[in-house]
Amino acid sequence: MEKEKRMYPFAVVGLFITDEDPLEIQNHKPDLEAVHKLEKEMSKVLFDGKATVILLPIAIPPEDAPDAIDTFVKSLMEGNEGEE
Repeated sequence: MEKEKRMYPFAVVGLFITDEDPLEIQNHKPDLEAVHKLEKEMSKVLFDGKATVILLPIAIPPEDAPDAIDTFVKSLMEGNEGEE
């Protein structure tokens, strides 16, 4: 019998340093294939490959981080109601 899977939010906080306008360099859609590869690599590095990692690749001001994370987690939880 397979165990029930549960989601646990985690955060990877970083800084990016640039001499360009930050809005200019992040004003594009990320390559989804590259994001999926990064998710798999992070799963291996952080969780020994025993967890699925889902990334939300956006830069937000620190004061908006709690609301952004709450919204992200709620949207994930709504999509997984009733799933095991």
